Amino acid sequence: MSEAAIGNIIARQLARETGLHVQFHSAVAGKRGSSFDGSLTIGTASGSIDLPTEIKRNLRRARIQFLRERMSHEGGWVLLADYLSQPLQAELRANQINYADAAGNVFVNHRQMFILVEGRKNYPEEQPQDMLRPAEIATLFCLLIQPALLAESYRQLEQRLQTSKTTLSGLFTLLKDKGYLSGRPGGYNFERCTELLEDIAIPFQDTFKPKLLIQRFRFARTNGHETWASWQLPPGSCWGGEAAAFLRDGFLLPEEWTIYTSDSLHEMLRLLPVVPDSEGPISVYRQFWPDTLLPDSSQQTAPDVLTYADLISSGIGRNRQAALQMNLRVC
Repeated sequence: MSEAAIGNIIARQLARETGLHVQFHSAVAGKRGSSFDGSLTIGTASGSIDLPTEIKRNLRRARIQFLRERMSHEGGWVLLADYLSQPLQAELRANQINYADAAGNVFVNHRQMFILVEGRKNYPEEQPQDMLRPAEIATLFCLLIQPALLAESYRQLEQRLQTSKTTLSGLFTLLKDKGYLSGRPGGYNFERCTELLEDIAIPFQDTFKPKLLIQRFRFARTNGHETWASWQLPPGSCWGGEAAAFLRDGFLLPEEWTIYTSDSLHEMLRLLPVVPDSEGPISVYRQFWPDTLLPDSSQQTAPDVLTYADLISSGIGRNRQAALQMNLRVC
């Protein structure tokens, strides 16, 4: 789900559970002066209350300390999520962190109101019928990384991208139907690429990327959050997401670190000061594009189009702002 979808579903669920009038308002993209994604307006008998919101798609316990510190400095805001497990809800309440999820679970402890709803199951999200399959997403990103490949024949693309004619045919048909591709085989051109990346954000984040995850890690040293940018990743590995955005223009200080690799974990553990941790902030994903697609195998950051997709699909407001700062030029 997109940020706006999560916010609107939560507003409807909260209204249904409480009988109050609730609206979600998205923050204006790129607006300065606010670190929040939007706000919830809750109407009561004595007037309306506006609560800033921060959306987190995949909240882990390791982030709770940060959220607690933020709540103590910027109290009165609400964490929004697609779903929060019962243990995670209990831990958030114990740390006095307001939350609401798309299933209808709510905890708001505000000076003008107190709301607690528990025990709601995961929201049954409807998946679009025209959702891209993982193989099609992988092929699409290869083409976005090297748009010149669109001039090649199906047979050439099958060999270069290690894909199938069925995948290419299904992908091109869907892209043409949505207006993201013009021309004919051997002479295609991308159209409205940033809109395309917005459109595939859900399948990229929820379906495609989780299957690539190899393992999560944490820094082996306490100053790892400060020294990581000086690391030399092994050949066949590169930073993605927030880390790549920081190395690209310094706009975004990472809270989560993404690495794509075609190398072995043994080599990475030998070279980098990290230790396995299922709740750690460093996620290592399998590289899904052929090594031959990029001429420089020593490049330390992922292609810009993949960094943009990592940021825009994360469901985090500051990442979205960083993506928009990139002024992506693909087509």
